[in-house]
Amino acid sequence: MMMKKNTVVLSLLLVGLGFNNASYSQNCTNYQSTTPSVDFTDNADGTISHQPTGLMWKVCSEGQTYTNGSCENPALPFKWTEALAQVNTVNTEGYAGYNDWRLPNIKELNALVELSCFDPAINADLFPNTVAARYASSSPRVKALTSLESDMAWVVNFKDGSLPNSGDLSPLYQGEYLRLLRN
Repeated sequence: MMMKKNTVVLSLLLVGLGFNNASYSQNCTNYQSTTPSVDFTDNADGTISHQPTGLMWKVCSEGQTYTNGSCENPALPFKWTEALAQVNTVNTEGYAGYNDWRLPNIKELNALVELSCFDPAINADLFPNTVAARYASSSPRVKALTSLESDMAWVVNFKDGSLPNSGDLSPLYQGEYLRLLRN
């Protein structure tokens, strides 16, 4: 009886505090960081370099604007053809002086997951204002072993850092968020 009463009181308290997706802020545990800031170099131009892999990432999600160390404006979801067009746009504009930006493969994107945090599951000091949602990779799901045709791409969910599995596939017509990188 006491457990049920405590659960009801906690539920009412959370509802009263207005807990919903829009009001969450990042939550982290005291566990050791899986993406420690010391592994990254801020290039002070809207990019950050990951020293262990040598990859350079855009600090902001696509749709956001890098301003004074922060990501402003809302991130935008992109369907597959829109994502490819966005990569071309970023390369044509030469973001941070480079024109070889690309979508990450699933392994590269998954390497940004901060396992000690959620909402979002990323190092928010390095990647501010990241949407706690699914981000697309360039890794396709192959329909059959005898076919190179694909109708879906793997995604990483930065809400909780869930590792890719069969539930984390995105139909190529569905919009997902993007974070670009270069070698």
